[in-house]
Amino acid sequence: MRLFLGVFPTVDLTERLQSFRDKVEACLPRACGPDKRVRWVKPDRWHLSLQFLGAQEGSLVDRLRPRLAEALSGFKSFPVEFGALGCFPKAARARVLWLGLGAGSDAFLELAERTQRGLDALGVSFDRKPIHPHLTLARFAGRSIALEKLPVAKLAPLLIRKITLVESKLEGPQKGYVLRYELPLAPRS
Repeated sequence: MRLFLGVFPTVDLTERLQSFRDKVEACLPRACGPDKRVRWVKPDRWHLSLQFLGAQEGSLVDRLRPRLAEALSGFKSFPVEFGALGCFPKAARARVLWLGLGAGSDAFLELAERTQRGLDALGVSFDRKPIHPHLTLARFAGRSIALEKLPVAKLAPLLIRKITLVESKLEGPQKGYVLRYELPLAPRS
Protein backbone atom coordinates (compact mmCIF):
# COMPACT_ATOMS: atom_id res chain seq x y z
CA MET A 1 0.00 0.00 0.00
CA ARG A 2 1.13 3.58 -0.75
CA LEU A 3 1.19 5.74 2.39
CA PHE A 4 1.88 9.32 3.36
CA LEU A 5 1.59 11.52 6.45
CA GLY A 6 -0.19 14.81 5.93
CA VAL A 7 -2.31 17.63 7.25
CA PHE A 8 -5.71 18.39 5.72
CA PRO A 9 -7.39 21.81 5.72
CA THR A 10 -10.59 22.31 7.71
CA VAL A 11 -13.94 22.32 5.87
CA ASP A 12 -14.20 26.10 6.28
CA LEU A 13 -10.70 26.69 4.93
CA THR A 14 -11.32 24.27 2.06
CA GLU A 15 -14.26 26.44 0.95
CA ARG A 16 -12.03 29.54 0.98
CA LEU A 17 -9.26 27.65 -0.83
CA GLN A 18 -11.80 26.63 -3.48
CA SER A 19 -12.74 30.29 -4.01
CA PHE A 20 -9.04 31.21 -4.31
CA ARG A 21 -8.39 28.30 -6.68
CA ASP A 22 -11.28 29.50 -8.89
CA LYS A 23 -9.62 32.94 -9.11
CA VAL A 24 -6.31 31.31 -10.04
CA GLU A 25 -8.05 29.24 -12.72
CA ALA A 26 -9.66 32.37 -14.18
CA CYS A 27 -6.28 34.15 -14.33
CA LEU A 28 -4.21 31.19 -15.56
CA PRO A 29 -4.66 31.88 -19.31
CA ARG A 30 -3.13 35.37 -18.79
CA ALA A 31 -0.25 33.86 -16.85
CA CYS A 32 0.65 31.09 -19.28
CA GLY A 33 -1.76 30.98 -22.20
CA PRO A 34 -4.75 28.70 -22.73
CA ASP A 35 -4.27 25.00 -22.16
CA LYS A 36 -7.01 22.43 -21.73
CA ARG A 37 -4.60 19.90 -20.22
CA VAL A 38 -4.54 21.48 -16.77
CA ARG A 39 -5.49 18.90 -14.14
CA TRP A 40 -6.84 20.65 -11.05
CA VAL A 41 -6.46 18.77 -7.79
CA LYS A 42 -9.85 17.98 -6.25
CA PRO A 43 -10.51 19.74 -2.93
CA ASP A 44 -10.88 16.42 -1.08
CA ARG A 45 -7.24 15.69 -1.98
CA TRP A 46 -5.80 19.00 -0.79
CA HIS A 47 -3.24 18.45 1.95
CA LEU A 48 0.16 19.49 3.23
CA SER A 49 2.54 16.52 3.02
CA LEU A 50 4.76 15.77 6.00
CA GLN A 51 6.34 12.54 4.74
CA PHE A 52 5.81 10.34 1.70
CA LEU A 53 6.33 6.73 2.73
CA GLY A 54 5.63 5.16 -0.68
CA ALA A 55 4.88 1.45 -1.00
CA GLN A 56 4.80 -0.24 2.42
CA GLU A 57 3.56 -3.47 3.96
CA GLY A 58 0.06 -3.24 5.45
CA SER A 59 1.41 -4.31 8.87
CA LEU A 60 3.24 -0.98 9.16
CA VAL A 61 -0.03 0.91 9.69
CA ASP A 62 -0.57 -0.46 13.21
CA ARG A 63 3.12 -0.63 14.15
CA LEU A 64 3.64 3.02 13.21
CA ARG A 65 0.91 4.53 15.37
CA PRO A 66 2.63 4.24 18.80
CA ARG A 67 6.01 5.36 17.38
CA LEU A 68 4.47 8.46 15.82
CA ALA A 69 2.50 9.20 18.99
CA GLU A 70 5.75 9.01 20.96
CA ALA A 71 7.59 11.24 18.47
CA LEU A 72 4.79 13.82 18.60
CA SER A 73 4.45 13.76 22.38
CA GLY A 74 4.22 17.32 23.70
CA PHE A 75 4.28 18.91 20.23
CA LYS A 76 1.71 21.70 20.41
CA SER A 77 -0.88 22.66 17.83
CA PHE A 78 0.20 25.68 15.80
CA PRO A 79 -1.13 28.00 13.10
CA VAL A 80 0.26 28.27 9.56
CA GLU A 81 -0.51 30.92 6.99
CA PHE A 82 -0.62 30.34 3.29
CA GLY A 83 1.88 32.42 1.33
CA ALA A 84 2.83 32.75 -2.31
CA LEU A 85 2.08 30.59 -5.31
CA GLY A 86 5.00 28.65 -6.72
CA CYS A 87 5.86 25.94 -9.22
CA PHE A 88 7.81 22.73 -9.41
CA PRO A 89 10.39 22.41 -10.76
CA LYS A 90 10.38 26.15 -11.61
CA ALA A 91 8.09 28.75 -13.21
CA ALA A 92 9.93 28.56 -16.56
CA ARG A 93 8.91 24.91 -17.04
CA ALA A 94 6.26 24.25 -14.45
CA ARG A 95 4.61 20.88 -13.99
CA VAL A 96 2.99 21.62 -10.61
CA LEU A 97 1.32 24.81 -9.37
CA TRP A 98 1.24 25.04 -5.59
CA LEU A 99 0.35 27.34 -2.71
CA GLY A 100 3.18 27.60 -0.21
CA LEU A 101 3.26 28.35 3.49
CA GLY A 102 4.33 31.65 4.99
CA ALA A 103 4.26 32.19 8.76
CA GLY A 104 4.35 28.91 10.65
CA SER A 105 6.41 27.04 8.06
CA ASP A 106 9.28 26.60 10.57
CA ALA A 107 6.93 24.84 12.99
CA PHE A 108 5.64 22.71 10.10
CA LEU A 109 9.19 21.66 9.24
CA GLU A 110 9.82 20.80 12.90
CA LEU A 111 6.66 18.68 12.86
CA ALA A 112 7.95 16.90 9.74
CA GLU A 113 11.24 16.26 11.53
CA ARG A 114 9.39 14.72 14.47
CA THR A 115 7.46 12.38 12.16
CA GLN A 116 10.74 11.42 10.54
CA ARG A 117 12.07 10.38 13.95
CA GLY A 118 9.05 8.11 14.43
CA LEU A 119 9.68 6.50 11.05
CA ASP A 120 13.39 6.12 11.78
CA ALA A 121 12.62 4.41 15.10
CA LEU A 122 10.93 1.61 13.14
CA GLY A 123 13.57 1.51 10.42
CA VAL A 124 11.00 2.55 7.79
CA SER A 125 12.38 3.39 4.38
CA PHE A 126 10.79 6.57 2.96
CA ASP A 127 11.40 9.49 0.62
CA ARG A 128 14.03 11.71 2.25
CA LYS A 129 13.81 14.63 -0.14
CA PRO A 130 13.79 17.98 1.65
CA ILE A 131 10.29 19.05 2.68
CA HIS A 132 8.93 22.11 0.88
CA PRO A 133 5.58 22.79 2.60
CA HIS A 134 2.87 23.39 0.00
CA LEU A 135 -0.62 22.52 -1.12
CA THR A 136 -0.78 21.33 -4.75
CA LEU A 137 -3.44 23.11 -6.79
CA ALA A 138 -2.81 21.86 -10.34
CA ARG A 139 -0.63 19.67 -12.54
CA PHE A 140 0.18 20.06 -16.23
CA ALA A 141 2.76 19.39 -18.92
CA GLY A 142 5.84 21.59 -18.49
CA ARG A 143 5.02 25.18 -19.34
CA SER A 144 6.11 28.69 -18.45
CA ILE A 145 3.96 30.54 -15.90
CA ALA A 146 4.14 34.24 -15.03
CA LEU A 147 3.33 33.91 -11.32
CA GLU A 148 3.02 37.67 -10.90
CA LYS A 149 -0.13 37.54 -13.07
CA LEU A 150 -1.88 35.24 -10.63
CA PRO A 151 -3.82 36.38 -7.54
CA VAL A 152 -2.34 36.56 -4.06
CA ALA A 153 -3.85 34.28 -1.42
CA LYS A 154 -5.61 36.10 1.39
CA LEU A 155 -6.76 33.26 3.59
CA ALA A 156 -7.27 32.75 7.30
CA PRO A 157 -4.56 30.71 9.03
CA LEU A 158 -4.90 26.95 9.41
CA LEU A 159 -4.53 25.72 12.98
CA ILE A 160 -2.73 22.39 12.72
CA ARG A 161 -4.15 20.19 15.47
CA LYS A 162 -3.49 16.71 14.07
CA ILE A 163 -1.67 14.72 11.43
CA THR A 164 -3.19 11.95 9.34
CA LEU A 165 -1.79 8.68 8.00
CA VAL A 166 -3.24 8.27 4.52
CA GLU A 167 -3.34 5.39 2.08
CA SER A 168 -3.31 6.53 -1.52
CA LYS A 169 -5.08 4.10 -3.87
CA LEU A 170 -4.13 4.80 -7.46
CA GLU A 171 -6.58 2.50 -9.22
CA GLY A 172 -9.64 0.34 -8.81
CA PRO A 173 -13.12 1.09 -7.49
CA GLN A 174 -11.76 2.65 -4.28
CA LYS A 175 -9.32 4.97 -6.10
CA GLY A 176 -8.46 7.96 -3.92
CA TYR A 177 -7.40 8.59 -0.34
CA VAL A 178 -8.25 6.36 2.60
CA LEU A 179 -7.64 8.05 5.94
CA ARG A 180 -6.14 5.31 8.13
CA TYR A 181 -5.96 7.29 11.39
CA GLU A 182 -5.32 10.70 12.90
CA LEU A 183 -2.84 11.58 15.61
CA PRO A 184 -3.62 14.68 17.67
CA LEU A 185 -1.07 17.31 18.64
CA ALA A 186 -1.03 18.76 22.16
CA PRO A 187 -3.42 21.68 22.74
CA ARG A 188 -2.00 25.19 22.52
CA SER A 189 -1.53 26.84 25.90
